[in-house]
Amino acid sequence: MAILGASGSGKSTLIDAIAGRISKERLQGSVTFNGHEVLRSKNNILLKSISAYVMQDILLFPGLTVKETLMYSAELCLPRTVSNSKKTERVNELIDQLGLRHAANTIIGDEGNIGVSGGERKRVSIGIEIIHDPAILFLDEPTSGLDSTSALLVARVLQGIARRGSIVILSVHQPSSRILSVIDFLIILSEGQTVYSGSTSDITGFFAACNHPMPENQNKVEFALDLISELNDSPGGITSLVEFNKSCQNMYSNNDPATNLSVLNLGDVVSNGEIPKGKLLPSSRMVTEFANPILY
Repeated sequence: MAILGASGSGKSTLIDAIAGRISKERLQGSVTFNGHEVLRSKNNILLKSISAYVMQDILLFPGLTVKETLMYSAELCLPRTVSNSKKTERVNELIDQLGLRHAANTIIGDEGNIGVSGGERKRVSIGIEIIHDPAILFLDEPTSGLDSTSALLVARVLQGIARRGSIVILSVHQPSSRILSVIDFLIILSEGQTVYSGSTSDITGFFAACNHPMPENQNKVEFALDLISELNDSPGGITSLVEFNKSCQNMYSNNDPATNLSVLNLGDVVSNGEIPKGKLLPSSRMVTEFANPILY
């Protein structure tokens, strides 16, 4: 899921709030998991134990190679019960997953030493956070500062992580059409309000229903952001879009059978508060095998 919006719309703040990186005293409203409050002290610790957060600024040791960087992360993050051979196996698997096999023995580098490219460095920063195979991955503008090809490679890596069973939530300023094609769901913000929340494919119909049809062969996000900017300068603002989105969400929740099911709270789903055992599922009875069995 990608959170979009102009600068200052609240993208990073929303991700920080969901990830439990903002104190509860500074927030209004609540963050829930399966309808249960998450930001209470115990559940907040559990949430952080099964999630990972990739910051926008990349902080890596320039003298280490890609493989050495990931091995250090494995030594620090994986439990002592995992053997060195298993840790090495996990690192090699991660290198292939991130598309870094050709750069495995290349140093990270910095201004004075040539190393991996900016896109490869971003993928390494993702790798050190997902070494323990988290159930939820938060990323703050992971494509910023990258050329279009490198940004697309990063987006495809994140798509692959999501296809393996993780929940991936990222903020992005203004994605290209190619990046948009690998995103499943969108949230578009404006001044802290949700203008659109839904699948990528439904965005055209949403704005058409609001009497703002999209021209053919135009980037959907560019059209939406330009329209929101224009509406913000008009007397009525974005109120009509915000209210229409709320009505769509209410209609969806009322018709969704999952909302009527008995669901577990975070403490029931996660049996270990330090290392997640498998991906998050609605019920522990549905878990047939660990998502990453080599860790156990």
